[in-house]
Amino acid sequence: MASARKPGCPLQLVTLNMEERKVEVNEDALGRLEKRLKELGAQRVAIVSVMGAFRTGKSFILDLMLRFLRYEADHPEEAEAAQNAEVPARGGDAEFPLPAWMASAGVTLEGATDDSDGFRFKGGMDACTEGVWIWSEPFIRKLNGVPVAVLLMDTQGAWDSNMTKEQSATIFGLTAVLSSKLIYNINMQIQEDKVENLAYFMRFAQAAIRKASSELERSGQKLNKDDIDRPFQALDFLVRDWRHFREDWNVDQCKDQMEQHLARHVNPQNTIENSTAEALHGMFQRLKCFCLPHPGLAIERETWTGKVSDINHDFIRFTDLYVREVFTDALKPKNILGSELSTVTFPLVLRDFVSAFHDAAPAAMSFTQ
Repeated sequence: MASARKPGCPLQLVTLNMEERKVEVNEDALGRLEKRLKELGAQRVAIVSVMGAFRTGKSFILDLMLRFLRYEADHPEEAEAAQNAEVPARGGDAEFPLPAWMASAGVTLEGATDDSDGFRFKGGMDACTEGVWIWSEPFIRKLNGVPVAVLLMDTQGAWDSNMTKEQSATIFGLTAVLSSKLIYNINMQIQEDKVENLAYFMRFAQAAIRKASSELERSGQKLNKDDIDRPFQALDFLVRDWRHFREDWNVDQCKDQMEQHLARHVNPQNTIENSTAEALHGMFQRLKCFCLPHPGLAIERETWTGKVSDINHDFIRFTDLYVREVFTDALKPKNILGSELSTVTFPLVLRDFVSAFHDAAPAAMSFTQ
């Protein structure tokens, strides 16, 4: 029988070894997570991760997701009713109300202080997250009627000067391999260099996938070619501080603009240099874009204390839409090379792919050198 939900805490699952210039599995943290997965009794695992440049609000958005998941777990009836509740239309005079999932957990957002129960974030210029972190408490949600342990993953900022290229590639390649939904957090707009950098990390991850598939096939296991060539599930470009929604637009008009923005930069038919766009479409089963307006100037200050009332209401409106999409719209258990990631295989897969990425690093570097 599954045990009651615990508050949870962030666990550093993968650490940086700067002396040996590599990444390593934190076995203590992995052991804690493995034990908790077994206690909860779910057979399948889905991982939602956020990656992108440092200081772009990855941990902040993950803390909002934590609030949403906790509320839905603790108040299932109210959460179901809220899905069909009417809210003031965008473009009108009425302000978007604070959703119950955001209001019920208190006036201060988790993660704003060192002793809080969220992914640590702060305003200012200094980075908070190092390596790969995962929330220790899985959330059991029914996906297509099947209970699945949903995990939230936070990663160190890309292009952090503290990491070598090999470490960056390993951190983000590993994140892609493990994720059911990979959220690529981007500031202001999708740009060609961001797409190129993402494609580089994904090619690196694909090299590790191919290495693993070769070993499985040598052992006699038959694999589907599409599972090797298109190994990643869902990719969301999450554009932060988007400035282009007109005040009089409704939500559907804003969503149309999101689709146009994605098509302009990631549709092979619309891009001048389309090989990268084609590569991403070839590696991911599903690509989407979602744009969030600025959350408010108070959030950027180093002195911000995490007060929910400081967050811009238009940002809250779109965040409410987005978190519901992430955790209900086509979220699937993680599948690697044709096999669903289970609570038993997750620790084994993590260790195996950390090793595989170490071996693949020299080949991956040729993409940028």
